[in-house]
Amino acid sequence: MAETRAHAETLPSAPEHTRDFRPAIASLLLGVRYRGYLVASEQELLDNLAGENGIAFLLSGRHYFHPANVELFPPQEIATAMGAGSGCVFSQTWRSTINGQQTYALMTVALGPVSNSRLMFGTLIPLGLRHDKTALTRFHELARQFDEAWHEVDRLSALIDKQLNPHTSWLLVNRASGRTLAVSSSASQILKRQGRELVDVEFGRVKEALAPMIARTKITMTTVDNQILPLCVVGLESRSIHPDLTDLPAFIVHKMRNKISSIYTASSYLQSTACWKCESDEADMARIIESEISELDQQLHRFYLLVGYEQMEKVSADIVEALKGRIAAIRTTRMSVQDLRLDHSGMSASIIAPAGAVEHLFESILQAHTQDYVEPSATDVAVRIDAEEAVITINTSLRGGHVHSMPAIGWFALAERLATLMNSTTNHTSDNENGIISTTLRIPLSHD
Repeated sequence: MAETRAHAETLPSAPEHTRDFRPAIASLLLGVRYRGYLVASEQELLDNLAGENGIAFLLSGRHYFHPANVELFPPQEIATAMGAGSGCVFSQTWRSTINGQQTYALMTVALGPVSNSRLMFGTLIPLGLRHDKTALTRFHELARQFDEAWHEVDRLSALIDKQLNPHTSWLLVNRASGRTLAVSSSASQILKRQGRELVDVEFGRVKEALAPMIARTKITMTTVDNQILPLCVVGLESRSIHPDLTDLPAFIVHKMRNKISSIYTASSYLQSTACWKCESDEADMARIIESEISELDQQLHRFYLLVGYEQMEKVSADIVEALKGRIAAIRTTRMSVQDLRLDHSGMSASIIAPAGAVEHLFESILQAHTQDYVEPSATDVAVRIDAEEAVITINTSLRGGHVHSMPAIGWFALAERLATLMNSTTNHTSDNENGIISTTLRIPLSHD
């Protein structure tokens, strides 16, 4: 029997000196989303969060993720809370027929959907204990952290899903701890391990399992950064044991990327042992190593595009989406960029090219236009699409005027070479008197 006095209470802001459990909670919620169960360390976390004499639970619909396979109470007891939006805490009393009809304070918060049902986090606290008065206050804080972590997981998942090619096996790694969060079933087959054997283990152990098959497995590592939890998506792709030795650039790039993967793994381990959030020389050095490795990997991809373009598999690429992605990246990484605007009027068009080629073409031009000038600059990008071609015009105006020389010659040269490989044309001009740099890129469109 439940006597409900549930009401929506807005979650309070974080009290001072509150311990931040959000990274661990976000990791737990990602586990629920990508593997559908909790590992022992996550179950222990929930038990610890419940406090002395409390019981924590996590359920979706009628399925209990924790405690696993144990129904603490019928889900209909919290039907009102399940129907509420996120950010609301519900509290009620609930009398159990077990243990002499013990009465509990039942507190819940609704999160987001999992398997077509809302995920619920809550605690059961026996009433009549001296800690009753602080139980609701403590749960409010836990609910706030769960709510914030869930929203971050939503944003993280959108980034992760973009990296999960349905034809590629993958592992999701928590860079802060260096441990695996989730493993696809196809990755388990490649590694010849059961999925549960590969979850919540040091990624170094996964690398050891990969060592005997490194010659026939392509490994890619993509970082997914977030304010709460830094992640890495590791892609595994089976390849022929005997590589095509006629494609020497691909062979060289493959060997170099294997070395990069090893360095990256070592850096992730150093960063996790140094505590990635800590202000220490070791953590700073690990971050620098990872940043430089990421840039080196991009340089290798550019190199392969230049020397092995014809041998690379071609895919359809959306021109406007690729351009928007590069502009977003420039805004994030180039703090000197004052204004960078895009006008595409809702148009879209595609081109057939190797994966990443269109992005590298746009990045080269945008990098050239957003270099560190003496005066801050404003860059406008306009897209015009007709039946035969897409015309992208980039204009940069230096507020101080006077372009003394054509800047970023290397970036412009790379853009011209990539454009030529794509049967496209570029035209760069520089107006020294008025301080204007212009580039016009013409891309012939692909038709089905």
